[in-house]
Amino acid sequence: MNRPIVARALLVGAIAFGVAACTTPFSEVPVATNFPTTTQEKLQSAHHWQVIAEGIAAQITQALQQEQGCRSAPLACPTLAFASPDRPSPFERALIAAITTELVRQGWKVRTELPAEITLRLEVQANRFRNRPADGRFTSAAVLGAGLWVLSDDKNIGVWEHVSPGASALIGLAAADLWRWQTSQFAQGPTPEVELMVHVSAVREGVYLARTSEVFYIADSDLALYTPPPAPLPAPTVLPVRGS
Repeated sequence: MNRPIVARALLVGAIAFGVAACTTPFSEVPVATNFPTTTQEKLQSAHHWQVIAEGIAAQITQALQQEQGCRSAPLACPTLAFASPDRPSPFERALIAAITTELVRQGWKVRTELPAEITLRLEVQANRFRNRPADGRFTSAAVLGAGLWVLSDDKNIGVWEHVSPGASALIGLAAADLWRWQTSQFAQGPTPEVELMVHVSAVREGVYLARTSEVFYIADSDLALYTPPPAPLPAPTVLPVRGS
């Protein structure tokens, strides 16, 4: 292999990449950039709904106890009740029930229906964003190349010929296990198109006493669980018939 030619090609490629990555000092419109990489949970089971409910109930409890001054005497706390949506989705019904359970468990007096001294309101909004590839995960080409070099069967390059088939299989399995362990935090499959915004508020006389806001991914195929059912058809109009 002609090493000077390879070196020149790499240098030219690096210069081209650097030029392409630069932006001009002036532009007609703002240049689109990425936010710093963050993570966001993906809802994939009813247990995840329960986890959400526990967190929301804890935040509401902390805020109301500080606001109402009833930390030391829970029985003196005001009564709470949820204002149910007109057409709740399966997720909304389950979340309201789970939050209610957690609030009762923590000592709150939760009425089965309004009126109550403090009204709890749940707002859920599903938003669809298309064509969003997730490129925040990086796989080092250098590490992969080093691994291929180590396992090469060329006696002048690697050590593969000195490794038994059983040992090489174990090396491969160990690498696969390590990869799964390191990436187990990330949800499988493509980035979901649908995101869910969940807000819970505690209101008294038009004043917010507590409010929580969370955003989650949901599986695109599960959208029906998070949207209201269709509105019922209007009752048929009955016209009186008069004989001649």
